[in-house]
Amino acid sequence: MIEDFYTCLPQVIAIARAAGKLIMEFYQGKNFTVRLKPDQSPVTDADLAAHYYINDELLRLFPWPVVSEESALLPPAEEQPCTYWLVDPLDGTREFLEATGQFSVNIALIHQGFPVLGIIYAPIFQQLYYASQGHGAFLQLGEAPVEAIYCRSVDSQEVLVIASNRTAPEVLARYRVKLPGCIIMTFGSSLKFCFIAQGKADLYIRRGPTGEWDTAAAQCLVEEAGGTVVDWQSRRLVYGKSNFRNEGFIACGDSAYLQALTVP
Repeated sequence: MIEDFYTCLPQVIAIARAAGKLIMEFYQGKNFTVRLKPDQSPVTDADLAAHYYINDELLRLFPWPVVSEESALLPPAEEQPCTYWLVDPLDGTREFLEATGQFSVNIALIHQGFPVLGIIYAPIFQQLYYASQGHGAFLQLGEAPVEAIYCRSVDSQEVLVIASNRTAPEVLARYRVKLPGCIIMTFGSSLKFCFIAQGKADLYIRRGPTGEWDTAAAQCLVEEAGGTVVDWQSRRLVYGKSNFRNEGFIACGDSAYLQALTVP
């Protein structure tokens, strides 16, 4: 069955690229409306246009239901589908609004509670990351040849921690205590995971909650590149929770970091 999922990749990659092109029309034209969702996070016309496009295309081409950040809905646990798409049509809406370019289209396929396909496309950088369970992780820059990507090991270089652009200074200070001498870099959206999958960073640490759509595609990418994405009890992140919420996580290229980080 995993092999069947792998064959979906070309079509899903095409959907992600097209959604990215749609988002760029709003980004470059600066002609969009911004609203606040009930949780006070922003949503734009670009988020919604990408959502509708991805939803319609996935439903047209594949037999599995779609769960998107902009229309999150799963039936009760006893009725949940074994396989479904989990989508963040525009991950990094705040970065989109601040014109940093640090946003992406994220599409994952969840099977039996875990991501088996993951596509992350950053349209402004023309970076396409994708992975499928058992087949590895890959990067394509623009029209350049596709290259396999891998996480780096704990002893390869000094420790580089990548954090959200909005991580509080006191949290960053805590990382420096746990990992003396580490270098900290900040970036937006799930592209932080991509640095780990490429072997350009070692750790992405998140204490606060995130949506499952924020991590699903990225988790598949990091795992297939040889890394790990776990909660603060060192359990692999699982999907299909009723509130679509992760209570913090650690993404790392080498699991040797986990012992230092999970000690209170």
